[in-house]
Amino acid sequence: MALQRGVPFTGAGLPVVPRVIPGRLALRALLLGHGRRLPNRAAGYTFPVARRKWLLVVLALLLAGWAGMAVLSSGPPSPTDYHTQVMQVAQGALGAVRTMRLTGQADLDGRAVSDYVSTVFEDGLTDLSDAQRRLAGDPPPTAELARLRDELAPLLADAGHRAGDLAAAAERDDRQAVRAAVDALGPLGDRLDDFMTRNR
Repeated sequence: MALQRGVPFTGAGLPVVPRVIPGRLALRALLLGHGRRLPNRAAGYTFPVARRKWLLVVLALLLAGWAGMAVLSSGPPSPTDYHTQVMQVAQGALGAVRTMRLTGQADLDGRAVSDYVSTVFEDGLTDLSDAQRRLAGDPPPTAELARLRDELAPLLADAGHRAGDLAAAAERDDRQAVRAAVDALGPLGDRLDDFMTRNR
């Protein structure tokens, strides 16, 4: 049999009939370009796979860019950013303290069901724990901001302690201890509010 110029033949001398690559395979073949052919065993088609050196180069550049962004984002905060963070921490703690106090008072007055009270107390304890974690996360960039952190830190510790007392007393259904914890959270909320007013 005479071989036609430019037409590929199999080892048995039969011409290779190109297969149509439908749908997603056609798109993949178009994106990858021409190269060696690998079988798609699931669909029974063959499609071209390009040499991927340029893909590796692009991937390496992307990874380098992401690494650079991570380094920049992990750097110390600016004084403005740190001050904003401290104020946000104080605001979150104040909200948790006052919400828990109001809920504790409602529980004492018989105006709240136990499931609701438990949920509010759990959320408040979580918020106060997150506030302490955030305040301890980044070192203050200036001496003045270090003073600000050192003033807020004991307030957060006191808030966590008093809120824990309230939640534990409610769990035991100790009304006297609940009353004492509610009364203690009132002045503590005022101290947090004063801190924010003086340091805005």
